[in-house]
Amino acid sequence: MKIGCVTNKGLVRSNNEDSFLIDEALGLLAVADGLGAHRAGEVASKMAVESAAEHLRSKAGQLESREAICRALVEAILTAHECIKEAAEKDEKLWGMGSTLVLALVRSGNLYVCHVGDSRAYLIDRQGIRQLTEDHSVAAQLVKAGMLTSKDPNFRKLRCQLTQAVGTSLEIFPEDLRLWPFSGRSPRAGNILDKIFNTYFSLNKNFYTFLI
Repeated sequence: MKIGCVTNKGLVRSNNEDSFLIDEALGLLAVADGLGAHRAGEVASKMAVESAAEHLRSKAGQLESREAICRALVEAILTAHECIKEAAEKDEKLWGMGSTLVLALVRSGNLYVCHVGDSRAYLIDRQGIRQLTEDHSVAAQLVKAGMLTSKDPNFRKLRCQLTQAVGTSLEIFPEDLRLWPFSGRSPRAGNILDKIFNTYFSLNKNFYTFLI
């Protein structure tokens, strides 16, 4: 498996609130995006990926069955949620901080994904690019219910309103899914990713972290 990462603060924020973590030995890839409208988004995103990874490392010897892996991923995000909430309660400068979180774990040739928020995981293979995760946003809920379309004037505003996020929601309900088999980067995926990275470096526009 080949792994590449690129992140950028974008055109609006003065600081970069993205965080990512790679643990090749564990087969873990993690991406988090701090909530820009809240305090200390960069602190929350870093805590999210680090606390989730720490939990999964503690369960490394138990990640054998599909059920055990999915349970561990959900527990990892719940652990990150509690860590961020506890840190915010102890320091008023961190009150209200939160983050999205996406975890991808490769075990025994299978790919498992778990997430909260609107950061996305994509699968790039011979079929092209597919979005794997579903945004936890008001817009996504309304689109799914047939009550909103991307052409609606309120779509952009509602897309930024999350229905759950790590650290800020009273309760979170991480979604997990399993994809298999996972053999790594395909030739077609390589061509697509080359174009993506070339576009980023030539235009230097806002670019969210890619994990391949």
